[in-house]
Amino acid sequence: MCHIRLKNFGIVGDFYCDQFSNINLIIGENGTGKTFLLKALYSAVKAMEEYKRGDDISPMNDILSEKLRWTYQVDKLGDIVSKTAEDGLDFNMKMDKTYLEYQFSKSAASKVGIVGTSSNGKEGDSIFIPA
Repeated sequence: MCHIRLKNFGIVGDFYCDQFSNINLIIGENGTGKTFLLKALYSAVKAMEEYKRGDDISPMNDILSEKLRWTYQVDKLGDIVSKTAEDGLDFNMKMDKTYLEYQFSKSAASKVGIVGTSSNGKEGDSIFIPA
């Protein structure tokens, strides 16, 4: 079971769900943020999978920053923050016994500053298949 909270994450103004489990498809109207939500989840889970994998000693914020920039194809991370929001982006996910949380503002260039995580890495190899 998973809980997730997104705030000012692109088109997604405020989203909270405490009963996520094995999601692979979200159905809804065009322009409602379905793909943005799936990309947010993919970026987080993929970063957790790559963190401390093998001999890699990269810090979580480097891994997460790379995943977000690659997944969303943005020049700077701040471009992911909702255009109309006054506050920055806020992401919080708890999954099983692990959690990942991070925040950044519209001025964020290439790195997520502070990342909170309880993860020592996550088993698996997630993929994201765009629409």
